[in-house]
Amino acid sequence: MNRILPYNMEAERAVLGAVLLDESCLPGVAGVLEPDDFYLEKHSIIFKAMCNMHGQSKPIDIVSLVEHIKGQDEFEKAGGASGISILADRIPTAVNVDYWAKIVGDKSERRKGIEILTRSISDFYDENINTDETKTNIINYLQTYRKGNIEPVNFGDVYQQIITEPGGEALDINMPWMDNYFKVFPGDMVIIAGDASQGKSAFVIQIATHLGKKLKTLFISAEMTNKGVVARIIARHSGWAINAVRAGQYSGGVNIDLPELYFTDNALTPTDIESVIYRFKPEVVFIDYLQVLNITERQREKRYQALSNFAKQVRTACRKLGAYNFMVSQVTIEGVRKYHKPAMGDLRESKSLVNDADLIVFIWRPYQYEDGRRDADHTDKQWKEDTAYAIISKNRNGATGQIRMQFNGARQEFREDTGEDTI
Repeated sequence: MNRILPYNMEAERAVLGAVLLDESCLPGVAGVLEPDDFYLEKHSIIFKAMCNMHGQSKPIDIVSLVEHIKGQDEFEKAGGASGISILADRIPTAVNVDYWAKIVGDKSERRKGIEILTRSISDFYDENINTDETKTNIINYLQTYRKGNIEPVNFGDVYQQIITEPGGEALDINMPWMDNYFKVFPGDMVIIAGDASQGKSAFVIQIATHLGKKLKTLFISAEMTNKGVVARIIARHSGWAINAVRAGQYSGGVNIDLPELYFTDNALTPTDIESVIYRFKPEVVFIDYLQVLNITERQREKRYQALSNFAKQVRTACRKLGAYNFMVSQVTIEGVRKYHKPAMGDLRESKSLVNDADLIVFIWRPYQYEDGRRDADHTDKQWKEDTAYAIISKNRNGATGQIRMQFNGARQEFREDTGEDTI
């Protein structure tokens, strides 16, 4: 049975007519409505023109509006001069414009819900369609609120929250040498980045292992299997080399108690990850690593945009839950740079994450590169094969800087290094 989509033509006309009667009401209307909230195309064109004129500080009257729309080549679609002129004659006053705008907005929400859910039902019936994007669209729709529902909060209310409901202490990651830098609070997003084979995964696994003793910690591994991650944990705690553990030579004997550490290696799409976060409600989330996730770009969307949108969705989920959020990102060192020392500009595919992250830490091991090995052997450089650095490039809650560490590759473990730093 065909149904007519919900809309209220008289309310749409009333909103537009009110603006023509009193253009001072436009900012309030534009705060809750957008052009595509109008069902009739001519009304959408007229409202869009009104908003553009207001942004250009032009007066909004019938004559000016007609001329503006003529210049946009949409004059006939908007109903022509007679169609525009009649709007102001429909209502005697603009005093009820907020009420009319609310009606228009409600009908628009209903149409959008019908559209996305109807399309989703069709997608789910078609077994040739990958429904990952469909599920993401449903989740995004259910979590989206009209901008008219945004209510600013008073300073005094926020002040009292800080006094009576503090945000909690900074996260203890059990790396004392990083205490002056690693200030992370609930809802914060941390990016751990670096070139290939620098120890990024080992770094976050070491942190996750400590947090998993007390906090409900979810480690989402897109690179390694659950067994691969656990093998690294066993190597660090038992003293066995990681290769020996993976080869099956380790037979137990070391008590490793991590009651709150959970793993998944099959959540590889944005929808899967969002779903497991909302369902599992962890206190800490690790994602290792971004570039190997199965992120599908939508039409006319570049991969870095898709990656950024995914990260924003995860960050939103973690903020709602008050969870700490760690994401691992691989970078490619651009150009010729001595010792391949990473920098913020290397977050090329993840460049939009730079703005969203609260803390960005690069893991860097100069001995891994040819010029690093050469200079370590023949100059006054004091680093060795096991020398590693944590470069704090962005820190909303503290200082930036560089920390020298030791990395035991066999045990997949970072330790403090007090050696002289000449780099």
